[in-house]
Amino acid sequence: MMRRIIVGLVVALAGAACSSDDPAPSVDLDADGSDSVVVADDCSWPMFGQNISRDFRSCQTDLTADNVADLRPVWFVNTSDVVSASPVVVDGHLYVGDWSGVFYALDAETGEEVWRSQLRVNPQQYGGQISGSAAYRSTADGDQLIVASGDTVYALDAADGSEVWSHIVTSDAFGEVLGSPLVVGDTIFLGFDAHGSPFRSGALALDANTGEEIWYFDPEGGVRTGCGGIWGSPTIDLERGLLFVGTANCPPSRGGWNEYSEALIALDATTGEPQWSFQPHPENDRDTDFAGAPNLFTTADGRDLIGLGNKDAHYYAVDRETGDLIWETEAAEEGFIRPNFASGGFVGPAAVGDGVVIGATAVGDCPCLHGLDASTGEILWQNSQVGPSYAPTTIVGDLAFAVSVDSGLRAVSVTTGELLWEQTLAVPSSGGVASFGDDVWAVTGFVEPGSAPSTRSGIYRFTLDPDAGPTIEIGADGTENEELEPGEALRLVDPPDRCVVESCPIAFGLKDPPPDADPVIEMRITADPFSLTVTATGLGDPAGWIPEGTATAGVGASVYGVMISERDDNPNGGFVCILDESGTCTGSTVPNPGASYSRISILALVNVDVVPDALDGFNRLVETISFNPPLQTEVVGAGTADRAGGGEVVFSGQGNDLVLYTLDGERQQVITNAGEDPENGRDINAQICFLDETHFIAGEDTGQPVKIPGWGIFRLDGDRIGEFTATQVGKLVPTYQPADSQPEMFGCGVLPDGRVVLTDVGNQATGPGTGQLMLFFPPTLGDVSSYRGEITAHCKLDIEIATAQSIAIDSDTVLVAAARGPGVTRYSDLPLSHDGCSGDLCVGCDQFATPTTELFIDPADGGLGIANGIVQSPAGGWYVSSVLTGRINEYDADGAFVRVILEPPDGETLGPETFSTGTPNGLAVTDDGTLWYADLAILVRENGSIGPGNAMGTVRAIRFVDGEPRPPEIIEDGLRFPDALGVLP
Repeated sequence: MMRRIIVGLVVALAGAACSSDDPAPSVDLDADGSDSVVVADDCSWPMFGQNISRDFRSCQTDLTADNVADLRPVWFVNTSDVVSASPVVVDGHLYVGDWSGVFYALDAETGEEVWRSQLRVNPQQYGGQISGSAAYRSTADGDQLIVASGDTVYALDAADGSEVWSHIVTSDAFGEVLGSPLVVGDTIFLGFDAHGSPFRSGALALDANTGEEIWYFDPEGGVRTGCGGIWGSPTIDLERGLLFVGTANCPPSRGGWNEYSEALIALDATTGEPQWSFQPHPENDRDTDFAGAPNLFTTADGRDLIGLGNKDAHYYAVDRETGDLIWETEAAEEGFIRPNFASGGFVGPAAVGDGVVIGATAVGDCPCLHGLDASTGEILWQNSQVGPSYAPTTIVGDLAFAVSVDSGLRAVSVTTGELLWEQTLAVPSSGGVASFGDDVWAVTGFVEPGSAPSTRSGIYRFTLDPDAGPTIEIGADGTENEELEPGEALRLVDPPDRCVVESCPIAFGLKDPPPDADPVIEMRITADPFSLTVTATGLGDPAGWIPEGTATAGVGASVYGVMISERDDNPNGGFVCILDESGTCTGSTVPNPGASYSRISILALVNVDVVPDALDGFNRLVETISFNPPLQTEVVGAGTADRAGGGEVVFSGQGNDLVLYTLDGERQQVITNAGEDPENGRDINAQICFLDETHFIAGEDTGQPVKIPGWGIFRLDGDRIGEFTATQVGKLVPTYQPADSQPEMFGCGVLPDGRVVLTDVGNQATGPGTGQLMLFFPPTLGDVSSYRGEITAHCKLDIEIATAQSIAIDSDTVLVAAARGPGVTRYSDLPLSHDGCSGDLCVGCDQFATPTTELFIDPADGGLGIANGIVQSPAGGWYVSSVLTGRINEYDADGAFVRVILEPPDGETLGPETFSTGTPNGLAVTDDGTLWYADLAILVRENGSIGPGNAMGTVRAIRFVDGEPRPPEIIEDGLRFPDALGVLP
């Protein structure tokens, strides 16, 4: 166990929480202390910023300006998602978490995994689950990591990652801890926010031994408007007993501004009471937050200051005692992508050392790395080679390390800002580095919140040690566009609303145009077949867009190219076309036909035959436009005919697997459940519906309840049974009504215009009807945000269905079967867009519409009993099934009973044995008129309960001869829970 020197802190320990006579936990600071609270005896990196002063300065290093050229990468560990947290390195171990909520312990020297812990996922989280750094803590019972994930703070045992305790900071929706906790002895300080939503946010002190709340500071004073968010990290002046936090700005068009909005605030660390508030701006809603982490430093003349950068691109230094402004420096221009949304200025924390404040600014015009005199704020130097950054800067000896969104990791001189070393990382980075001795550890990952998890993010070790192992290769080059086969064409699946058919402008928000340019760019996409046309005027000389002082500027540029890339965490891609002399080009190829693409960029190029790497490409960037969901491409033409291999394909969810059948007896399992395949498996169930010939929807509840169940969107590839593959590309996730069991997906349907309707069962057998009918509006394809459990925007059509079941579509109306309801209900007059739903358009809240409803089929008509499955018959009427009576009835187009298609033999009753003809649930009809049904094998158990028999289900088919049904054929038996079907169109 590492030794710690604890200076100046006395904490009143809480007793057992179960005793009402125990004193409440409290914080007691001894004002005589002045040093760092936690000082590692081997000068490791135990917390965000290395120490409680948050100066982001390594206290011991072998790295210098003379030997940094020998720094080299020796290992990389790929994580499950983005890593935006700076690593903690203590006692030869590295600790860090990722956006999926996985927290890792690695051997810092070799990168070998020691343990990992999956923390609870907060489905409302805006960005990643773990976005901030941990804090290392030593106790008499062992060392711990204090980690924030989503809306929860954890104490994890450093030996094995097991949970010691956890504390949810708020039960409100959208509560999240984005910053890094600060541990002082037995007290934890942290900030949290609600992402601009009207819920609880602010600063907390927790008992580090129990997680119990000691005090709470509410910047809004109990008025919930979204003005009190603290998404940065706190800093403490132990001698003065002051805790410093920065607060966010208010959302547009919402009141609530007060003296603590958009402010740098000093709190009494023992009570949470505010002592002063420094507020540089009058009331506004411009999104100019204080983020990062305040820096403690002392000027050359002995004045103790607290400094923090703002998204307005100013760094402010104020007196610690009074909050009076001592100096401020505007380091760059404000970076506003659009009104009320700033993506530039200071976001990541600055570092302080040797009388210099060094910090990076984010998206906006560069230079983006700034060295300021700590005493006066004078700009000592600025570096144009470092790209925009959202990460902390780290001072290591006479070097400052900075990562940036151009995928660069660079070291510059602390005193001059001169670039001394750079490395292109495989993907952009938004997390800072940790360093001591020979080593620097860096993290990578940068995607838009709501995007699919990153597959290329992780952790690197760079070292001077010649014996540390071989140097690894980093980075990826662009790829040549693959040629299509003769007769093939490329199209977009579920194209976006913008830029398709009608041209759309590309706004300039990343960098200021050069002085000789007056640029206007428009882009138009054709979906089927795919083509992209870009028209530009006033761009000026291509070389004028390249930042001065960069290696790219020495090479120059002569033409403009249009590039398409798959993901922000994979910025490499390929050219679609090159602008001609008139400023126009059209292209119809992509590097990887069939892939999805999230970004189209215009670059200033010198060689149109070579795709620039990430660093060079960023320097050549003119402007870029992103698409979320991404543009999903698909190859059509040759090879797409006869996909079924001679017969139609029926899809069946059973035992959490997805199995395909043909009437000729062919079978293929295309998706395996997560229990058998934990890494790649998906738990599938419910009705299967097709959005088009290659994309289908199926119930997907993998990982519940940690991950919210919903309806997965899958892409189907292949031509015939035995060759099909299914890849999840999205997920539709609603909110659910209270029920006596976990949410259970069932029905789905796709209206002619692409609107999707879905049911969830609600209470299955008893209790009030809480089943739902929900409506999702296009575009739905490619929405992958819910891989992290986020709620997808939707509209509720009904929330009181008693055991909701299958869906059928009749032109623009929806038919829904309900097992405990009136039978089959018809819903019409559905909203055509979100505008038809009452309330504000939102994610994670219930929006309601009031469709016209009427009873369409009464299950008493024809002796059906209850209604489970429904599908349209070849005659234009309807087949409806009942698991309770074992019947399938046919009804006409108006819902009137026609005949019985299936019923159990005379004398059979539902009991310890199921019906010999099965208990039909889900239904499907193929083009040849064959009626398929999923048999749940319902029976009555000895205790009187009714449910499926274990591994007794079947999939069966009823052929028709001269219009009359033949006895059902068993396609497969011995199945677990075959509940619903679908047919490949």
